[in-house]
Amino acid sequence: MAFDVERLFEFCVAEIKRFAQTHQGETFYAFAVDEGLLCLNSEEAFARTLEKYQENWDHKIRPIERWEELSKWEVSDADQILEYSEEDDGLDRSDQKACLAVINEYRARERARGNQYRTAAGIKTIRQSTGAWAYQGFATMTDSVGFDDAAYQEHYGLSDEEQTTSAYGIAMDRLVQRLRESGVFECLRKAPDFYATRVEHIY
Repeated sequence: MAFDVERLFEFCVAEIKRFAQTHQGETFYAFAVDEGLLCLNSEEAFARTLEKYQENWDHKIRPIERWEELSKWEVSDADQILEYSEEDDGLDRSDQKACLAVINEYRARERARGNQYRTAAGIKTIRQSTGAWAYQGFATMTDSVGFDDAAYQEHYGLSDEEQTTSAYGIAMDRLVQRLRESGVFECLRKAPDFYATRVEHIY
């Protein structure tokens, strides 16, 4: 089955308009096609997400006075740091005080480097990453509306260069261009720098 861009276009237009009806109080800066997902993000949602990332980073590298302050997740997260110290410096893993000192030393170095989500590059990454968007997947394109999941899976395994000319790449570029030209995004309150694109995942 090939991508049916016309059916996908009609589906996207309907879903964007439906979404807009319940989000008139937000200002949107981006739309993206992400695999089969339709994604939008607003300035308001971005501000909340960025604040959350910044606060989580600060919490993650805070100084610790007692071992009991560490959550199970934090203990697990520190395991590699402690393992390196055990191998390189002879750390006694049964000595909680010594382990805590290693963790705090690592966290102090991270604090000295600064919160990555307060840098221009870090903020840009969060702003552009659909995985951090509040409305990632507000609608999903499926085979029933003209999407070809098998072709996407084939596209996923291609090199960066090959992805630009795959059936998925060509079809989604056409779809996004049709959406840009259609004026459908006028149903949203848009930021001056609003853009519509498709994204790729690089692992």
